[in-house]
Amino acid sequence: MGTDIVRYDIYGNDVYIANKMESNGSPGFVNVSEKVKNLIEPLFYDRYNFEVNKEVFISNTNENIKSFFIHKKI
Repeated sequence: MGTDIVRYDIYGNDVYIANKMESNGSPGFVNVSEKVKNLIEPLFYDRYNFEVNKEVFISNTNENIKSFFIHKKI
């Protein structure tokens, strides 16, 4: 109340995984989870290559998730 700045906080497992993908990426690259890769790859197989990055530990669910860098095909 009383401010002109609207702020929102978003919580949940999806936000936590997105944060882990960002923090385990590299500058200048898009890092995605295996689930995202599996959704994108069939639709855009002629546009993008996927390079394995690393496995990221998700403590909320006690699992490792494979992460991938996306590269545009030339």
